[in-house]
Amino acid sequence: MEEKKRNAKGEGTFIQNKNGTITHKLNVGRRWDGHPKVLTVTCETRAACIREMRKKVAEWNASHDNAEATAKQEPVWRKLPLISETWSLRHGGII
Repeated sequence: MEEKKRNAKGEGTFIQNKNGTITHKLNVGRRWDGHPKVLTVTCETRAACIREMRKKVAEWNASHDNAEATAKQEPVWRKLPLISETWSLRHGGII
């Protein structure tokens, strides 16, 4: 049985394509719908794949951090009036 060579921890998956290129896949988290977010890069060598993947992960992290900062703001629904307040205004102010 052939002994398998493992990647470094957190490095992702490398796939050798038929045309000689290498595809690198890396799971970077979850999307809003719960599916895994996988970044994919295809290059001539494994080292080039790692270099390109680092760039792609940095871009994704920057956009993800920006989205988290936006999400930490106070939600819009907190600024809306309560249902009882709107109902009382529509019905003569009596609750």
